[in-house]
Amino acid sequence: MNRKKLALPLLLALLTCAAAGSVRHDDDVFVAVGAGVAGTWETEFEFANPDDATAVNVFAGEQPFPYVCVTAPCGIAYAPLPRTGTARIVTHAADFATFTGRLFVGADDAEDLPTVKARVINRARPLQSIELPLYRRSTLINRNPRVLSFPGALRSAGVHTNLFVSEIGLSWEMAVLVEVFSPSGGRLGQEVHLIPRGETLFLQDVLSRLNVNELAEGQIRVTRTAGNGILWGLLTTMFDDGRVSVTAGKHL
Repeated sequence: MNRKKLALPLLLALLTCAAAGSVRHDDDVFVAVGAGVAGTWETEFEFANPDDATAVNVFAGEQPFPYVCVTAPCGIAYAPLPRTGTARIVTHAADFATFTGRLFVGADDAEDLPTVKARVINRARPLQSIELPLYRRSTLINRNPRVLSFPGALRSAGVHTNLFVSEIGLSWEMAVLVEVFSPSGGRLGQEVHLIPRGETLFLQDVLSRLNVNELAEGQIRVTRTAGNGILWGLLTTMFDDGRVSVTAGKHL
């Protein structure tokens, strides 16, 4: 068919997509809990394409699929990834209006996911950064963990621990029980939270919230107690000297 004849239907299709807000793709994506924009904190994604035959467009967004957006901020950012090349996406407030505490990272219509490195950087203190672990969303959904267990929870005058708990299934809300335990296994505090579908619970200085002001090498345990949401999370411990440690709640 003549290429000019294809142009109008393609344009109409894109306009229809823009009006609807999104187009659904079923490709797998990575889940980056803790990613986004918050104050002076931004997230950098670095991509490498192992495919020597096909260039793709990569994205980081609030939904697990690429979509066309009409009005900014769109909650998604794109970059072209050449074959056997590299690309970089940096989250900015112009693209992400709110801190969702979780982003999905993938490639539009790719045969497989590219290699991705993710880190969160404090622009007010550039040496302070957090390397984020990435997990395939399909793996997390298939495993569907009910309990996450985070070692290394710390609290002192110069150290505090933050907790991210995300519902990554985007279909169901869930209730979670957040508990803190001493190294010997004694429970020191607990809270119950409701997490709406697709939302992320962020508990800054979680031990202080649970009335624990001093703790060395404790455990934070998160248990889904109700609902069918897909549970995933991350624990970060912040030190006054700028160091940050990161712990996932389960080995996959």
